[in-house]
Amino acid sequence: MSFHTERYPQRKEYTILSSISVIFMIFILIVAFFYQLIVVLLFSSLLIFTLVSGIFTYRFFNFLKIKEELARVGKVSEKISEEEKRMKVLKARFFFFLLLSTPLVMMLFLDPITWTSLVVGLMGGVSLGNLSFSLYVRAWEHRNNLTLYRYVQDVGKGLIEQGIIAYRKRKK
Repeated sequence: MSFHTERYPQRKEYTILSSISVIFMIFILIVAFFYQLIVVLLFSSLLIFTLVSGIFTYRFFNFLKIKEELARVGKVSEKISEEEKRMKVLKARFFFFLLLSTPLVMMLFLDPITWTSLVVGLMGGVSLGNLSFSLYVRAWEHRNNLTLYRYVQDVGKGLIEQGIIAYRKRKK
C-alpha cells in the first residue's frame, strides 16, 4: 500500500512560479499600455478576468464545502476506483492539451498581437487564479492553526483513497 502527500492546494514551487507569471503578465500589460496596444490590453484583460474568476470561484466553492469538516474532523476523503482515477487524469491532460494547443491553432487565424495577448492573458489568468486560491487557503490555515496536505493512498482491491488531511500546528 502506497501513501503520497503534498501541500494543498499546491506546492511552494508552483506558488512561486504563479507569482513570477503574474509579474510577467503585469509587465506585458504595462508595456502594452505605454505602446497603446489596445487589442493586447482588451484581450488580455478579458481573458485574465474570466480565468481568474472562473478558476478561483470553482476552487473556492469546492473548498467552502469541505473546510468545516477539515477544521472539525481533520480529514476529507473519497474512495475511487483506479479506473475512475485514470479517467480524471486523462480528462485533466486533455484539458491541458487543449489549453496548450489552442494558441497554436489561433496563430493560423489571428494576427501576432492578438494571438500574443490571448496567450499572455491565458497564462496570467490561470496563474493569478491559482495564486489567489493558494493565498486564501494559506490565510484559512493560519486562522485555524492547521496545515493542509493532499494525499493519495492505494487501499487495495483496485481502490484508491484520495483527499485532504489537516494537521494541527504545534504551539511554539
